[in-house]
Amino acid sequence: YLSRYLGDTLLTVLLYRYNNPGEDDGDAETNEALDALLPYAQKVLAKFAFYMAVPMLDVQLTSAGFAVTSNSNVSPASDKRVAAFRAAMESDGWDLIESMLKFLEKNQDDYPSWVASTAYTTTYETFINTATDFDKIIRINESRLEFQRMIPDMINVELLRIEPAISNALAVAIRDQIKAGSVSTANEKILPLIRRAVAYFTFVDTNRSDMLLKAKHRDLAEMYLTQVLKILDENLTDYPLYEASTSYDSEKTSYSSYENEEENTTFTFGG
Repeated sequence: YLSRYLGDTLLTVLLYRYNNPGEDDGDAETNEALDALLPYAQKVLAKFAFYMAVPMLDVQLTSAGFAVTSNSNVSPASDKRVAAFRAAMESDGWDLIESMLKFLEKNQDDYPSWVASTAYTTTYETFINTATDFDKIIRINESRLEFQRMIPDMINVELLRIEPAISNALAVAIRDQIKAGSVSTANEKILPLIRRAVAYFTFVDTNRSDMLLKAKHRDLAEMYLTQVLKILDENLTDYPLYEASTSYDSEKTSYSSYENEEENTTFTFGG
């Protein structure tokens, strides 16, 4: 749970610092930086340790076989309560990972081994990188667990829906700028729209939208992507990667990615 998000190098240095508190600063991260990160990592481990251990904690191995504690003072918790506790530990663990990542992102200059690791790249593999950012578009209660489950689906949406429209080159460039923490002015104009398209497409494609909202979410996804394309086509000098790609059609005179239909819950005018 930690190596995937901290990277092997930072995790190794952090463990060494914990086990050797009197040692001098490491080559990359200072002792102060490692001490600041440690509580975040410990909280993550505590939650996931309970999550993984729960199935075995209430079972004892005796000479007569497996048994559970039961006396006048203590009796086994119901399966429902155990399942609820375990689910809470998992959800809390992922939320604490979210907090740890926010801390690392805010202080990334203090953690160069993290920035240089594949863990850092994985954190920025999609246009939407945190549960908090996703929650600003569609409510998921800022759940890192729910966000984590959607990452493969968001990647599919970006590869199959967004990149063919705006070009792979532009998509990669925007992700790289997000990763570097410096998105260009031109890309800042389209990134919020792209993120909304990704979020709504993800909810629709994975049947997370209920029946009443599915059509609305699909319409919104198409409309946001259409707005991105209009900005690109009207400002080609700002988007040379798009203009040089096969995604750009110089003969296009209208936008057909969204069409008003009688059964639609949302309608667009003009353009």
